[in-house]
Amino acid sequence: MVKKTDVCLISEGSYPYIRGGVADWIEKIIQSMPEFDFSLFFIGSTRRQNQKIKYDFPENLKEYKEIFIFDEFKHSDSFFNNNLIKRIDKIICQIIENGKADEKDLSYLIRCFIKNRKCIKSLIVDRRFFRLIEKYAERFAPEKSFIDLYWNLVFILEALLSLIYGAIDIPKARIYHSVSTGYAGMAGVIAKIMNKSDLMLTEHGIYTRERKIDINQTNWIYQDKIKSVFDIKDAMFFKRLWVSFFSVLSRVIYDSSDGIYSITNYNSIIQRQEGASEEKLEVIPNGIDIEPFKECRRERTKIKKVALIGRVVQVKDIMTFIKAAFIVGSYYKDIEFEVLGPYEEDTEYFEICDRFNNTLGFQDRLKFLGRVDLKSNLKEIDLVVLTSISEGLPLVILEAFAAGIPVVSTNIGGCPELIHGNPLWKEDIAIGDAGVICRVMDVNGIAKAIENLIHDNLIYIKYSKAAIKRVEKFYSLKTVSDQYKGEYQKWLV
Repeated sequence: MVKKTDVCLISEGSYPYIRGGVADWIEKIIQSMPEFDFSLFFIGSTRRQNQKIKYDFPENLKEYKEIFIFDEFKHSDSFFNNNLIKRIDKIICQIIENGKADEKDLSYLIRCFIKNRKCIKSLIVDRRFFRLIEKYAERFAPEKSFIDLYWNLVFILEALLSLIYGAIDIPKARIYHSVSTGYAGMAGVIAKIMNKSDLMLTEHGIYTRERKIDINQTNWIYQDKIKSVFDIKDAMFFKRLWVSFFSVLSRVIYDSSDGIYSITNYNSIIQRQEGASEEKLEVIPNGIDIEPFKECRRERTKIKKVALIGRVVQVKDIMTFIKAAFIVGSYYKDIEFEVLGPYEEDTEYFEICDRFNNTLGFQDRLKFLGRVDLKSNLKEIDLVVLTSISEGLPLVILEAFAAGIPVVSTNIGGCPELIHGNPLWKEDIAIGDAGVICRVMDVNGIAKAIENLIHDNLIYIKYSKAAIKRVEKFYSLKTVSDQYKGEYQKWLV
């Protein structure tokens, strides 16, 4: 039997199945603190065929458990008391009507489920639940499709109930540290209630904002093709319902967390707007091991290769990079463009990008290389471009800086703090710019920024020197891990 670990990290859709970004951050946190015993609780959507763990677990990762909350949820008949039904009714009404819910009611509900695990699987098949949905349809959505309302509420509740059911088996730990709100954060809340432990929350991106982007970009909430204004209103109603659900989860998690950490000042402001208590908030930026990237530094006198480094997914907005690259490439025939990053996560989006690139006839100039050894590729890259529509504090920018490579980035998350300097750190601002910030989806602006750096080698060299100085002074892995080590020690006392 595994003893209680010092820290249980809670990961949603990231480590150990997805490489890069937050997953790499989790691995570095564990590796950099061998004096602590860690456990890990992974939350996935559905178990994919041939899904493989991408990391070798560090020696101090003592226990690993996982759940997949959208796999088949087998219902069972069990007694479900009227008091719980009333609480559920109150919470759902609040979410539909106000986009909010009483955190105390939700916490009470979770406690009841923990005490009576059997009843979790009986809610959806309980006739009283069906009658509740009939009431909601009549009160809140008389002109909406009852079938759509029923299944949206079932999917919302099934995911939450499946999470509660699985999280009851979360590894025992003295501290729980979730790396997002959402389902991971709720697992942390459940663990805190069960084991009377402290809960830490680190947000790399703002989960509610990212889910809102995902929901607005997809049609999975309303599968029928939109044929009329009425259908559009239906689609927006159900999308707002899901956004409200995730917003409620975030507020419950913020309220339950003992320490809330952001990787940027920008994100910290949003956390306050979303309901986080200012007394709990602290900014601890990302950091990297700089030493391995020093071998990538060289005198770059001319831009010959421009690369976007990141997963080929919608939130990275690869299409904007392709368009900007095509504009630049039309005038500068000797420049090559690359997209470095895995494309298996969203094969449909990758195929759209690849087809578009081929339609432009640009496939010989812009290539998708998939997952590569980053350090060996950075030796050949002269400029890194980031076109994301949502980011936290991208490790890829820090890695480019450590290699002496300037970055052109969209104005999102903590990217301006990295490019221009953190406005709260005078020494950082004094270093100067290490690249260029452009508006999100501004194809012409991004193309112009690349062209300006092609023309002006003196500015390029200035940005390169600032990049190295900034990452070495403020974003080393040791600095960041020491800060988290101090936080762990504080909560372990």
